[in-house]
Amino acid sequence: MAFPASASSSSAAAASSSGGAPTRPGGGANSRASSYKSRQLFRSEDLRRRREEQQVEIRRQARSEHNAKRRNLETASGALTDGDTTEDEDAVDAALEVDHSVESLHVIVEELRHGGPEKQTESIIKLRKMLSKEIDPPIDAIIQAGAVPLLAERLQSPSEVMQFEAAWALTNIASGTSMHTDIVVHSGAIPHFIELLAASESADVREQAVWALGNIAGDKPYCRDVVLQHGIMRPLLEMLLQQDLRLGLLRNAVWALSNLCRGKNPTPPWPAVAPAIPVLSKLLYIDDEETIIDVVWALSYLSDGDNVQITAVLESGPCPRLVQLLSHPNAAIVTPTLRAVGNIVTGDDVQTDLAIAAGCIPAFGRLLHSGSEAIRKEACWAISNIAAGSPMQVQALVDANIFPPLINLMTMAEARTRKEACWAVSNATKSGLQRPDLIRYLVTQGSIGPLCAMLDSKENQTIQVALDALANILRVGEDDKNERGAGATNVYAGYVEECGGMVKIHGLQNHPNHVIYKTCFTMIDTFFPDDDVDEMAQSAPDPPLHDTNSAAFVFQSDLAAPSGGFTFGLPGAENDMAQ
Repeated sequence: MAFPASASSSSAAAASSSGGAPTRPGGGANSRASSYKSRQLFRSEDLRRRREEQQVEIRRQARSEHNAKRRNLETASGALTDGDTTEDEDAVDAALEVDHSVESLHVIVEELRHGGPEKQTESIIKLRKMLSKEIDPPIDAIIQAGAVPLLAERLQSPSEVMQFEAAWALTNIASGTSMHTDIVVHSGAIPHFIELLAASESADVREQAVWALGNIAGDKPYCRDVVLQHGIMRPLLEMLLQQDLRLGLLRNAVWALSNLCRGKNPTPPWPAVAPAIPVLSKLLYIDDEETIIDVVWALSYLSDGDNVQITAVLESGPCPRLVQLLSHPNAAIVTPTLRAVGNIVTGDDVQTDLAIAAGCIPAFGRLLHSGSEAIRKEACWAISNIAAGSPMQVQALVDANIFPPLINLMTMAEARTRKEACWAVSNATKSGLQRPDLIRYLVTQGSIGPLCAMLDSKENQTIQVALDALANILRVGEDDKNERGAGATNVYAGYVEECGGMVKIHGLQNHPNHVIYKTCFTMIDTFFPDDDVDEMAQSAPDPPLHDTNSAAFVFQSDLAAPSGGFTFGLPGAENDMAQ
């Protein structure tokens, strides 16, 4: 198969099971509650979030193109289905309707155990036909009859037909339950499959062997690791680099490779799977959608890790092609691609810059308008990690006009998407503590109303994220008030009150979560002192309006992103944020 030339953070802790508020490495409750007072520098690596366990719905979606296991129900298209198996097939077809009785199975297994080569081949074909039934294949009955060890032994037969048929039968057994897969593993079939993959001259045999290995690896991490320990990776990658690989074999091999790279508890051994990355990056340019789907899923698994793993993926040069695939019309390709690029921007600023340079931000912006709620949610998550980065990275989001649709999603989308959009805005306000023009811009885009609405969330983590954002906005409002001199008021505090935020913050002082109530107490004490409430309400500018067409909050202000973007601070100031 010829390939075109290719173009060249620490995890956030989720709320505890007892309902604790989210924390970031290096910052506990006290630092969070006082952050808007101290105006401490926020490190981008502390704000970026890896995938949280409760946020993997997009991976768990049913997807026929990427099943963990696959059964072979049809005759393969290679040479072994012609000529040399015709008489065997005819004999079996004449004898079977198919009889699945215990007596029949014992006869077949005895012929497999003691018969001559022809009888053994005929017996294996009978078993394979039974196992290829689309509905209720008799896997348990065939196992109980003792066929599995015999089928594993026949993988070593000098007959390619027998190898092929035995591999096919075992493939379908391994496609069953986890117990069925374990029985195939304990039969000793894995090293025989790998030997066939490495040495067989028959494409049919190699395809069936890799199919079986893919089913075994897709069952659970233990089985995946057993396959890796037997040395599958080298012959598999060597085969994938062959120039004349037929399409069916290519598809099954890439799918098996994807199963070898997947899994979280535990993840596959990194030294065993890392050699696959350059091969996968080349395969991104294959002109076959089914292959690309599995290639990108594999890269999404491999990029879902620490910065060392992300660097290894980036060094193979897949970013431009991955970003290109974010615009693919096939959602089955977009879904894993979004996951892969989203994983990359959880890395450090240098790694994120590579994705930005490849054009990921405009692509994410388009996906905010996707018809799929899951894709919109995942795009918000990816954007939130860019928003946690350097001022230049946040500036790139402003320049791409990302925040207006993002803020709109905080009002219009489903709860999970609103939460991710809230994270993105909150992360951007942290940069705004040092670059106030950014917060002023976010306010004019209508961010305060949706942030106040997020305080009604049932999740402690979401409440805390919204409080963080509002506290950062109020801090800038307080600084602006002080600059205007005596008699001035905190305009943004007035906006928060008009949106109902002050009442909600006041009520949250009774929240059972210690961090939330302490944060709210400090915010009320700092920004809403009792003797200022009436004066603030009277002198505040016009409150945010609600656009009934878009359900977004808008302000009566014509402040927009300056031409060429905001200029934040002095040259070199952006480096301070990363320290």
